[in-house]
Amino acid sequence: MRRLPLLLGVIGASASVGLWLDSGAHAADHQESPLTAQDPAADLGDMYAWHTNDSLVLIMTYAGYAMPTAEPSYDDGVLYTFHVSTDGDATAEHAIETRFGQNAMGEWGYSVRNVPGESAALEGPVEEVLEGEGAMAYAGVRDDPFFFDLEGFQNTLMTGTLDFDPQRDVAFFQNTNAIVVELPLDALGNDRSQIRVWASTARK
Repeated sequence: MRRLPLLLGVIGASASVGLWLDSGAHAADHQESPLTAQDPAADLGDMYAWHTNDSLVLIMTYAGYAMPTAEPSYDDGVLYTFHVSTDGDATAEHAIETRFGQNAMGEWGYSVRNVPGESAALEGPVEEVLEGEGAMAYAGVRDDPFFFDLEGFQNTLMTGTLDFDPQRDVAFFQNTNAIVVELPLDALGNDRSQIRVWASTARK
């Protein structure tokens, strides 16, 4: 069964890992070295970020592509972190951390802590949207929002002539694991031009 697209808040312009909210996007990551591919739960794919008038939305995907029938990739040994700098120096003032865990019945849940404006962690079952005092979070499997015409890219390189088709998408009908956090911009201060965000994974 195909998952719904990533939706939390208002969908707007998105960008990948290393986004500077005031100056554009940097690289995406979709092909791994053999060593990295051996640890899919810690394999960061893309990061998307945008803001509305009121909210900042952060999304990271990990564990690569998966067919809709594949099992989710949850691992209690990996720490997933959104880093947020609010003063323009690219040193994080906030580290929003997500971890997964299982209860006695083997059911997976997740915890999101250090969310600006929240006095406690957001905790609950995977595949459910959690609501805090002003923030929301989601962790689970979704249709991969990444789009890339691989055939068109290869044809363009070979021929030197642009050959892209919006109907060709290498990520079509592929799922990915995703972590989403939406928080009020007010929790980060008033100067939105100074906000920088990036993502990381780390195995303990």
